[in-house]
Amino acid sequence: MTAFDPLLNDIAAGATPDSGQLLPFLAAAELQQRLVCNVGVADAYLRSGRLSEAKPYVDRAWRLSNFSEELLDIHVAIHAALGDIEEVQEAYKKVAMAHAKAGRVDAALAMFNRWQYAYAQHGGIDRYHYDFEVTAAIQAMAQPFRLPPAASTPPAGGKPRIAYLLFGATQFNSVIVKLAKTFARYHDHAAFDIAFFIPETYEELRASPQGLDTVAALRGCGCQVTAAPSSSSLRESLIGLAREIHGYQAALLVTQAVLADFRHYFVRCLHPAEKTLGFVYGALPQYAPPDLDWAIAANLHPLLDTPVNCSLVPGEVELPRAELITPLSRRELGLPEDAVVIVSGGRHVKFNSADYWSVLQHLAQRHENCRFLLIGLTVDQLPEALASIAAALADRVVFLPWREDYLSAVAAADIALDTFPSGGGVTLLDAMALGLPTVSLRNDFSRPYDQRHWSLGTELLPDEDLLANHGDLGSVCDAVSRLVENAALRAAKGERCQAHAREKFGHPERMVAGAEAVYRRLIGCDPVPH
Repeated sequence: MTAFDPLLNDIAAGATPDSGQLLPFLAAAELQQRLVCNVGVADAYLRSGRLSEAKPYVDRAWRLSNFSEELLDIHVAIHAALGDIEEVQEAYKKVAMAHAKAGRVDAALAMFNRWQYAYAQHGGIDRYHYDFEVTAAIQAMAQPFRLPPAASTPPAGGKPRIAYLLFGATQFNSVIVKLAKTFARYHDHAAFDIAFFIPETYEELRASPQGLDTVAALRGCGCQVTAAPSSSSLRESLIGLAREIHGYQAALLVTQAVLADFRHYFVRCLHPAEKTLGFVYGALPQYAPPDLDWAIAANLHPLLDTPVNCSLVPGEVELPRAELITPLSRRELGLPEDAVVIVSGGRHVKFNSADYWSVLQHLAQRHENCRFLLIGLTVDQLPEALASIAAALADRVVFLPWREDYLSAVAAADIALDTFPSGGGVTLLDAMALGLPTVSLRNDFSRPYDQRHWSLGTELLPDEDLLANHGDLGSVCDAVSRLVENAALRAAKGERCQAHAREKFGHPERMVAGAEAVYRRLIGCDPVPH
């Protein structure tokens, strides 16, 4: 034990030393000793729950260490607890850039992914932004391993080949994987050869409940599927996958979420195909790096701000059929038989809105017979401020985590309410297809596209009286209340929503044909119409 240790124990127990007690240690001549002392004080304050007092010491230690990864955990812990996610993200970036500069590809990609998801992990916020220093660093790491110019012509007499870089193969209930399966099923196999390439290894696919099922489903549609080769090095595994794509002689590499996992972007930067097209299904900094040759957006608002040439091909899916879905009973869900049930669904971060919970409160006050079914959320995932509101509504709200048969839960409801300000997409179409009258918000196309503040109501819903304006909570409540109070109106609007969803968004073969038309023009070097 050093003379410094009792002082640290006192701080951890709640004491506040004066500067005279600390200075002899903090002013040590040796840099390493100063570094250790600052970390010790920061840790002691952290253990006593005094984050603001810990901050200056961890910040000094972080600088003295030249942003050493050894200090990353304590630096992140203190700043995340203080709500300073910007500093957390910057810390991840500093460590990632150091790995990238040293050519440590595996460590750099892992840390860049932590950078990308800093706000989601530590703040429960869908916040992403472009940082071209990050993409440039990944390009530089890939440069020494870049493949020779790819041959885009298929073997003699063959069809053009399309290589998909599949995102989310091991994720539960991935919408992107569902879309990939849709493309595999409805592609014009007489005109194209289709293959899917997966950055995960077969060991990783086998370790997930979904992985091998996804592979089997794609192969069942007549598509070649190749996983990344096993290797002790992620870099070598990804280079091996890129070589497989290169050897496939694809006319086009199609990415699905190329910046949502930087393994995908590293593969793209190896240039395994002559041209690359990216799909845009959400936040642009997860989908559309500016070095794509073209992009396809499934919705209007992302297209407006996509930083590359981009075509609109509206998203369409295989919609559920109400007659084939057995609703869960109200008793199974813990809901009264005579309640009017309002359902919302989505990733848990979509429920982190005070405005959304304010609407639930007002509806609960207006309508004693209302109950709320929230799918994709557990109460422990809510921020503290919203958890207190949920507790006050405990007898009115049922939380249901995502499950394979979630459509059976949706079918048990009477009305669907979109999450906001971050709205849903496929979840809304599912509810509409099951005959639920659906309330969403009008989109404001004058705003820059922001995943956290947009709604697809303008594009998806059939009638103006099912739409409200962002920020006008009264109009949201009124739109829902009209449906709660009038069973005949509920039935009529449910039929309208169902018919509209099937007509406009229930023909996935039309979506795939639209994408193929873009592919043809792109690989044929003809201009693609705007």
